[in-house]
Amino acid sequence: MFVGIVIVGGMLFGCGYEVTQAMMSNQTYPPKLESYQIPVYSTPPERPYIAIAKIYAFPRNPVDVSIWSADGAIEALKKKAKELGADALVLKRVDMAPTGTRGQRGYSAEGYAIHWAE
Repeated sequence: MFVGIVIVGGMLFGCGYEVTQAMMSNQTYPPKLESYQIPVYSTPPERPYIAIAKIYAFPRNPVDVSIWSADGAIEALKKKAKELGADALVLKRVDMAPTGTRGQRGYSAEGYAIHWAE
């Protein structure tokens, strides 16, 4: 269900990534515990879900080695998804950002924070 999109300002995670979100639901959920292992799907799951937000991670700090790994970009998305109370993350793309794209060269990622429909 698509309710509306609101762009929220970026935040830095591990100094290597700027993470932004576009909210897709008015519903809010409590954050997941730090220990929660959020599952990552490469295609939308068959189980019914609500899309909470679209999340973007862009490389910002060329000194932080996390931007030189696709895993670093995915971890930044997972951290934000947990803060939003998501049950899972649907990964849309991970790729190398060219120099000058929102700051520095490195891996960027995009995905959807989702909550299981009840």
